[in-house]
Amino acid sequence: MMRFLSLQLHDSPIELLRRIKNYEDTMVQEPCRSNQRLDITANHREAGHTDYMGNKRCYNCNELAHISTQCSKSQKIKKCYSCNQLGHVAVNCTKKRQNEASGSAVLLASTAVLRITTWVNISNTRMLALIDTGSDVNLIRLREYLEALPGTLDNDSIPLSGLGSIRVKTLGSFESVIEINGSHFLTKVPTCSPK
Repeated sequence: MMRFLSLQLHDSPIELLRRIKNYEDTMVQEPCRSNQRLDITANHREAGHTDYMGNKRCYNCNELAHISTQCSKSQKIKKCYSCNQLGHVAVNCTKKRQNEASGSAVLLASTAVLRITTWVNISNTRMLALIDTGSDVNLIRLREYLEALPGTLDNDSIPLSGLGSIRVKTLGSFESVIEINGSHFLTKVPTCSPK
């Protein structure tokens, strides 16, 4: 009979040690006799191939109710498990290849680009911003900055690199409070050319 040790969250370490000691004392361990040991490889061979329902199947002919050591059919005859024809195996089955859909169509299909945007307020000017969770900096195009935001740019140029080792050099930056969904953030925003 198997016993389980139950623990409560409020147990102290001392109480936990006491329970473990009591558990170990009550456990009965019987030595394993040599004739009780199981040969795992022999059992595996004897069990044969089983399907998802647990039914035994023969490795040679894939039929139910017997295993390969009891199979009356010759092991030299190959039987396809896909089409149940003799003379070939499932890997070399031509009927299976004809029925399968080509995977190349999936590889050629283009996926839609999901662009996550939100409305932000920069210096009391409402703008639509693209959310890029993989970017370390917030950028704004020089054209949008000149049209909508007052002030001059700081003359600090930051070299940036992205996918494909494309290098972009910013034209300058400005510091502003950006409001996103009611939260305010003081940030330095570099500007870049639209190229």
